[in-house]
Amino acid sequence: MAKRRSRRSRQGTQGTPSSIVLYRTPTQWRFNLHLSSPAGLACGALDHPSADSTPDEAQTAALAEAELFADRPLAIAWQPDEQPDWWAGTITPAIPTATTPEP
Repeated sequence: MAKRRSRRSRQGTQGTPSSIVLYRTPTQWRFNLHLSSPAGLACGALDHPSADSTPDEAQTAALAEAELFADRPLAIAWQPDEQPDWWAGTITPAIPTATTPEP
């Protein structure tokens, strides 16, 4: 999981994530979640996967972190950024399926 540092301390749901930035540093993957309702920013580092893992693995772990903040299933549409090893994502509620229960 990630070491989370949030600019807002809330009980239960920490906010509604609307977008995310994921980037690789020499030692780890990091993320910034942009929150609405209430507005804010949460940033952190992913403990797993390691910095040498694939972007797909890091994106999966970042999705799990966003879902922790929202306390519900989410989907992220990832786009590569202009900078190497950076990705930006638009976050939306996940469409319920037979294996994804509605909140």
